[in-house]
Amino acid sequence: MTDKSKQRASARAARTGLTHQAALNENRRRIQAVVNASERRVEEKLQGAAAENGARLYPKLRFADVVRIERSGISDEEYSFAMKSHLDFVVTDAERMPLFAVEFDGGGHDPARDALKNRLCDHFALPLARIDHRHLAIEARGLNAVSWLTDVFFMNMWMEEACEAGTLAAEDVDPFNVLSWEKSPLKWPLSFTAGTSLKLHQSQKEGRVRKGHTRFHAAFSSGDGRAAGVTAFRVTDDRFLFGGASIYLNNFGVSSAEVALELATARLHGQLDLFLAGDIEGMDATTTYERMSALVAGKSFRMGGGSVSDPEDFRLIHSSDDLFGGPKTRIVPPRGVGRH
Repeated sequence: MTDKSKQRASARAARTGLTHQAALNENRRRIQAVVNASERRVEEKLQGAAAENGARLYPKLRFADVVRIERSGISDEEYSFAMKSHLDFVVTDAERMPLFAVEFDGGGHDPARDALKNRLCDHFALPLARIDHRHLAIEARGLNAVSWLTDVFFMNMWMEEACEAGTLAAEDVDPFNVLSWEKSPLKWPLSFTAGTSLKLHQSQKEGRVRKGHTRFHAAFSSGDGRAAGVTAFRVTDDRFLFGGASIYLNNFGVSSAEVALELATARLHGQLDLFLAGDIEGMDATTTYERMSALVAGKSFRMGGGSVSDPEDFRLIHSSDDLFGGPKTRIVPPRGVGRH
């Protein structure tokens, strides 16, 4: 408690007749945290990853303090919004130049305002990632999705710089295929799915899950930074593990659809552990097939946490079906399940 706070409380107590302690308590109630509990978790993940990459993190920066909006060609509406709005988090380089922004989409977000902010970030070429509570829950290979995404950004940035310097071929700029990194003892350290794939392969060798045709995955994109990914493992003849994830990334240097697919596959890591421990039995074949068929037909998107959305502007951009030995671009129903 500072001397000024005590002085203000004493003055309020004298003015209102409150006790000194009551005046102190009332002053405290008028102050709130700059970030809420969920945002603090995001801040912790971003802060650690930024520091490891020689960068800085700033919460709640005014949009107009991050980009130069004067004579930028934006509309009056966009100008007014930029003057009044803020960015949840901004990661800068060591010289405090902005590198990318992160918005945490908690409850109460206005889609129209979000779309306007997306448009402004795109206009100023400020890379933007939108995350929510589901991304905080995705863990794989000792990494969290938020800190992993930060590492992916920096690796891609360094690879592009090497490409411009002529020390790396353009076709080799792919963070997910980096074999080793001094920051990590893992092979393919930025492949979020490598650990899940290795665990599945080892479990097949040990006879703990079904061998043969075992996987399906698909990626969907709206073309404006939004993407969804779904993946499934066949663990017995009639049981499956199924997961999905979505993400918004714009100007981030990597494909949002590829990131969504990485996140979707990483979600299955915990499910695979639970299945191997006998704590879950997986999803039945009929339900799995119906979900996959709806997804590939663009009719339904089942994301993490059980939420369902149905965006008409999403399109299938990649599909690989090794669950039932079918073609790569369509779903073949399992035995005993009728075609739709």
